[in-house]
Amino acid sequence: MRASFLIAVSALAVAAFCGPYARLAEAKKPGGGTGNYTLVGTVTAARGNGLIVHRTGGNVKLADVQVVADDSTKIESEGKAIPPAAVGVGQKVQVKGTQFDGVTLRAVRVKVLVPEPGEKD
Repeated sequence: MRASFLIAVSALAVAAFCGPYARLAEAKKPGGGTGNYTLVGTVTAARGNGLIVHRTGGNVKLADVQVVADDSTKIESEGKAIPPAAVGVGQKVQVKGTQFDGVTLRAVRVKVLVPEPGEKD
């Protein structure tokens, strides 16, 4: 009985963590490959070196894009380098990447867009 309970709790934890990523896998995959990709949007999930960004602009046509950063990715806000953990849910970002597989964009640069005084979010 206890083992069944632990399995159920584990399954719920995995579903809660992977939910946004699973939704992306179900989305229609547009063409991808290597090239210059841009994405502007709002961060809807942030974990480790990955983000889910709801697209509002750019040449990536998927509504919700998984963005993955690595050690060479430049992440900045107001012209200053910031750690990946400083990018949070609700922030607007501009992402430049070179590889897109239809779901995941490998980021070369992530820039947090800070609204100007008096500008609406």
